[in-house]
Amino acid sequence: MAWRFEKKNLIVAAVVLGLVFIPLLLNSYWMYFLCLLGITIILSTSMNLAMGYTGMVSMVHTGLYAIGGYFSGIMVVRFGLPFAVALVGALVFGLLLGFLISLTATRASSMYFAMITMAFNTVLQEWISEWGTVTGGFAGLSGIPRPRILGGAMNTTQFYYLVLILTLIIIVVFRNLVNSKYGRAFKGIMLNEQGSAALGIRPNLYKALSFAIAGGMASFAGTLYAHLEGFVSPELMSGAMALTMFVALMMGGSGTILGPILGVTFVMVMQRLIAPFALYQALIFGLVLLGVIYLFPKGLIGIWEDIMEWRKEKTKGATEKKVFSYNEEELKAFFDENIEAYEQGDSLGDSLSDSLSGTAESVLRLVNVSKSFGGVQALKNVSMDVRTAAIHGLIGPNGSGKSTLINVISGTLSRDEGEVYFRNEKLNHPSYAIAQKGVGRVFQIPHLFDKVTVMHNLLAGYHMRMKEGLLPVLLGLPQYRRCEKETQVMAKKLIDLAGLSGLEDMKVAKLSHGQKRMLELIRAIMVNPRLLMLDEPATGLSALELENLAELIKVMRDRGISVLLIEHNMRFVMNLCDTITVLEEGEVISEGTPAEVKADPRVLEAYIGTGGVLKSDKPNEPDYADREAEAHA
Repeated sequence: MAWRFEKKNLIVAAVVLGLVFIPLLLNSYWMYFLCLLGITIILSTSMNLAMGYTGMVSMVHTGLYAIGGYFSGIMVVRFGLPFAVALVGALVFGLLLGFLISLTATRASSMYFAMITMAFNTVLQEWISEWGTVTGGFAGLSGIPRPRILGGAMNTTQFYYLVLILTLIIIVVFRNLVNSKYGRAFKGIMLNEQGSAALGIRPNLYKALSFAIAGGMASFAGTLYAHLEGFVSPELMSGAMALTMFVALMMGGSGTILGPILGVTFVMVMQRLIAPFALYQALIFGLVLLGVIYLFPKGLIGIWEDIMEWRKEKTKGATEKKVFSYNEEELKAFFDENIEAYEQGDSLGDSLSDSLSGTAESVLRLVNVSKSFGGVQALKNVSMDVRTAAIHGLIGPNGSGKSTLINVISGTLSRDEGEVYFRNEKLNHPSYAIAQKGVGRVFQIPHLFDKVTVMHNLLAGYHMRMKEGLLPVLLGLPQYRRCEKETQVMAKKLIDLAGLSGLEDMKVAKLSHGQKRMLELIRAIMVNPRLLMLDEPATGLSALELENLAELIKVMRDRGISVLLIEHNMRFVMNLCDTITVLEEGEVISEGTPAEVKADPRVLEAYIGTGGVLKSDKPNEPDYADREAEAHA
C-alpha cells in the first residue's frame, strides 16, 4: 500500500514539474492555449461538483462564468480596483448568485432543475446585453488589463504560472471537499435522497451549498478568462459553450476528480483539430456527446476504474459471500467505545426490567395517529408506546399499514391526525430533522448508495457526528484529517465485526442482498440513534445470519437503543421482541408480550392462522426468510 501511495505521489510530482518547465519548450500561442486549458478545467470542475456529485444538471454555468468575467472587468475598468480584489469579489459574487439560483430550483426534479437554470442563463444573457452603459451591451466589455507584476502587466508566460497555481489550488480544495463529509452528503443526495435524509443530511441545504460553491468556482474561472483575453462578451453564455462543457465532463467522467481534467484536455485538443470545420463544430460535438454517452457512459476515468476493479477481482478471485459473524464481547466493547450509551449511570438490567414491566419511560409514543391516501385509510387512530431499551415488534398482514406507520414516524409522510412524541417532544419535523433528534431507520428495500463503496456508505452514516466546519475541510487542516482517519478506523472495526471484512473498497451494487441488509443496519448504528426502526431486516438472510442479527439487536437494546421491528418471520419476532403490536387494516387489534399476542383470538383469526399454531412453527414449512432467500438467489 505504501508503494502504491508513493508511486501516485511520484506521478503527480512529475506532472507538476512538467507543467512548471513546459514554457521553456513552447511559443506564446501554446502558452495561451495552456492558460485557456487551466481556466476551462476550473469551469468544468465547478460543473462536475453540481452535476457529477450532487446530480444537479446546470444550464447556467456558462452564465456564471461570464458573470465572473464581467464583474471583475467592471471592478477593474470602471472602478480601478486591483486584480486580486476583483478576483475575490467575483468569487464571492458567484457564490451568492449560485446560492440564490439554488433557492428557487433545488426542490425541483433534475429535468425541471435544468430548465429553471436554463431560464436563469437566458435572463442573465439578456440583462448583460441590454445594460450597455455598464457591460458594453452586445459589443462586450473590452480593455480588461492583465494583472500587474514588478510594475508591469503580466505577459502570457507569467499569466500561465498564475493560472497553473490557481488551478492546482482549486483541484486540491475540490479533492478535500468531495472526500469529506460534505462530499459524501452531496453524493448521497444524488444517489438516494431519502436514504440520505435518514442519516440526518438535509437535502436542500446541501444542494444549495453545492451549487453555491460551484457558482463561485465558475465565476472565479470567468475572471481569469476575462483578464487573459482582455475582453468579455455575451457570447460566453452561448449554447455552444455549454455543449463543450457537457462533452468534456461526460468524456472525462463525471463524479470523479480527474474526469474534468482529462475531458477538457480531450475536448480542447479536438477543437484545435477541427478548427478548419468551425462552422460544424456544434454538430461535431453533439455527435461526439451522443457517442460518448452510448459507448463510454462512465467516461475515461470510469473505464479505468472498471479495468482496475476487474484486475482486482481476477487477482483475488470471485468474492465469496461472507456470513455475518462476530464475537459478542468484541461487539459490546465496540459499542462501549464508539457508540454513546444512553443509559449511563443506570443498570442496564434494571432498565430492561422496568421496560418489560411497563414502568420505564417511553422513548416513542403515538396518540391516535391516522393517515389516508385518497379514499383509502391506511392508519386509523393508532396509539402505541415504545419503551426505552426495549425491542418492540410491529406485525400484521401485508397492507395493514406497518410501513406507512414507520414513514409517518420518520417524517417521510405527514400524518392527517394524531400526535407522535419522541422522548416527550412532539415530532412535526421533516425526515432529516427527525433523524438528527436520534430516530434512525432501516428501509424495507435497502436505501444504500449503490455506486460507491462500503466504506463510503459507513462514513456517510457518521455524518452528524463529524463537527468540523467547511473552512477546515476546504483547507485540509490537521484536525479534520485526524477526525477522518479516526472515523475510518472505527468504520473498519464495524465492517470486520459485521462479517464484511475485505469488502470495504467494493461497490455496494456488487454485494449480495444479505450483505446489503447488514451494511444498512451497521450504517444506522454509525448514526448513533436513540430509537432504531427496522423494516423487515431479516428478509433474505440465512438461518445463521438470522441468529446473529437477533444477537446484534439484543446488544443494541442492552446498550440503551430502543428498536421498533417490522417483520413477517413470526418465529424471529416471537423469540426476540419484548412487546408486540399487531395491526390489521390500519388499526391496532392487539398489543402485549409475545405469549399474549400469540394467544389472542383476534390475532389468530387475522394473521397467524387457526388453531393457535404459528405458520413458522410448523416443522415441515420453511421460514419466510428462507423462502425470500431462495427468491433473491
